Amino acid sequence: MLRSLVGSEMCIRDRVIGGGLTSAQLADLCVRRGFSRVILLFRGFMKVKPFDFSLDWVGKYANAQKMQFWQTEDPQSRMDMIHHGRSGGSINPVYAKVLLQRARDGQLEIRTHTEVEEAHWDPEKQRWSLILHRSSDARPDSQFMNHTQKAGTSVSCLADYIVVATGTDLSFRELPFMKTLRKKAHVPEVHGVPIVKEDLQYGPWPLFCLCLLYTSDAADDSLRV
Repeated sequence: MLRSLVGSEMCIRDRVIGGGLTSAQLADLCVRRGFSRVILLFRGFMKVKPFDFSLDWVGKYANAQKMQFWQTEDPQSRMDMIHHGRSGGSINPVYAKVLLQRARDGQLEIRTHTEVEEAHWDPEKQRWSLILHRSSDARPDSQFMNHTQKAGTSVSCLADYIVVATGTDLSFRELPFMKTLRKKAHVPEVHGVPIVKEDLQYGPWPLFCLCLLYTSDAADDSLRV
């Protein structure tokens, strides 16, 4: 159905919400697939950096940061360091260049410091009615902004599709297949992330947690493993 609509002469509008690489890729994909109007919404600044986390975690002196991480025994403090290092979603320079070119060509609107204040679905017209609010503390010349909405104001707009790319909850408790094991193992968690052993073993069984599930024991760049 979507393919037939895009191929027609109808005006297909899409709103992408998020501040990370996924939202950037989706916005570009919508433009390439023929959407008539695409708006990319950022709650804050459009942050451009090579990695999700700061360079002090992966740069020349990364060992100093990681040493501090490993010397911190409290799992909650380690998780706080990870969140501070990531500081929300970001877009790499390659896709930032793509988005800016789309904006210059008039194919994409980039709205920073903007949130969806209200959203109503019209079942008859099959479209969304949105109220977009721009933060009152946003600068008029916010970097990468190519829309003239004034700070502290709300505007209405219509959308045929809304794509929410605001990240995911890294919560172990949200995995249905782990429900029984969690009850039996009683492994402590920090923000839903289990505190595994040094060899990454979960509980008393030969079960090992990899990838996002051991960030509290493998430093910030484990999110890229």
